Amino acid sequence: MQTGADSTASVTVNGGSLTASGDTGDYFGGIYFHFGYGNDSGTSKVNVGNNALVDAREGGINTRSSTSQIKGNGIVFDGSKGTVYGKAALQKDLTIGEDESLTIPQEASLTIPGKDIQLTNRGTVDIKGTLTNESAFINHGTVTMDNGTIENHHFISNRGTLEGSGTITNNKLSGNFYNYSTVADTIKVEGNAITHCITSVQIPSSLTMTVGDTVDLTAMLTPTNADYSSINWGSSNETAATVTTDPSDGTKATVTALSPGTATITLVIVNPDYDKLNAVCTVTVKASETDPDPTPEPTPEPEPEEPEEVYIPSAPIADGFHEYSMGTMLYQ
Repeated sequence: MQTGADSTASVTVNGGSLTASGDTGDYFGGIYFHFGYGNDSGTSKVNVGNNALVDAREGGINTRSSTSQIKGNGIVFDGSKGTVYGKAALQKDLTIGEDESLTIPQEASLTIPGKDIQLTNRGTVDIKGTLTNESAFINHGTVTMDNGTIENHHFISNRGTLEGSGTITNNKLSGNFYNYSTVADTIKVEGNAITHCITSVQIPSSLTMTVGDTVDLTAMLTPTNADYSSINWGSSNETAATVTTDPSDGTKATVTALSPGTATITLVIVNPDYDKLNAVCTVTVKASETDPDPTPEPTPEPEPEEPEEVYIPSAPIADGFHEYSMGTMLYQ
C-alpha cells in the first residue's frame, strides 16, 4: 500500500480472513505500507473487527511509517507471531506450526466455539488473558500460561508441554500432556485432572556388589509429579542378583547379590498413553573375601615307609656275643 508523506494508510478487515503473502525481501512481503520514497513520516494502521483473522505469516506486516498500530477485535499474525486483540472468537480452525506462536494478552480473550487450535512441531500458545469454551489442542506444541485462565477446555492427544502459572477450570481430558514442566503446581487445575506423562526415567547404569550385599535403587522420573500406568523391575540372571520392588512405592527396589556373576536389572515404566520407557543397570557380583574356597584342594596321602632290613640266620645261633670278620654281633 502506497500513499503520500505525512498521511495515514490503513487496512481494515471486518469479519472473515485476509491472507497476505509474497516476497519476504526488504519490506515488500505480506502487508507493506509506503509513504513516498525517502520519507518515513506517516501513520500505518491495521484494523480488525467482527472476529477477523489477518494472516501475514509469510512476509509479515512492514512499514516505514513513524507511527503504526494494530487494534480491534480479532487475530493478527505479523510474521510468525500472532496476537489476539480484544474479545475475539475463532471462526476457523487454526494451525500453529514450528517457530510460530499465538499470544492472548492479559486484557484479551479468545473463545473457540467448536473449532480447533492445532499445535504442531512445537508451535506455542501463550495465555496471559483467557481462553474459553470447548477447544481442542493437538498437543505436539507448547501451552504457556502467565497468570492466564483456560475455561471449559477440551485437551486431546498428547506430547505437548504445559508450563507457567494460572488456572484451568472445568477441563475435559481426552489425552495428556507429555512434557509437563510446571514447578510447584503453579497451574491450578479445577475439575478433571490433567495427566502428566513421564519424559525420562533414570537409574544407576552400573553397580559392583559382593555376595550377600543389598543395594536400594530409586527411579528418577521427569517430571517428578508424573503419572504412570505400570512399573516393573526384573533381573536377567537371578542366580547372580535378584530385584524386589518396594510394595509402597513402585519407583523403589532392592537388589540382592547372591553369587559371583553378572546380571542386568531392567526397569520398564508405562505412560498413560501406553508409551514405554526403559532403564537398565548392569550389576557385577564378586565373591566375598571371607568365603571359603568353593573347591578346596584335597590333603595328599603320606607316602608309605620302607621296612628296615632284618638278618635272619639259616640255622639257630646261641644267645650271646659272636665274633665275625665284620665285627662282633649280639644275638638274643
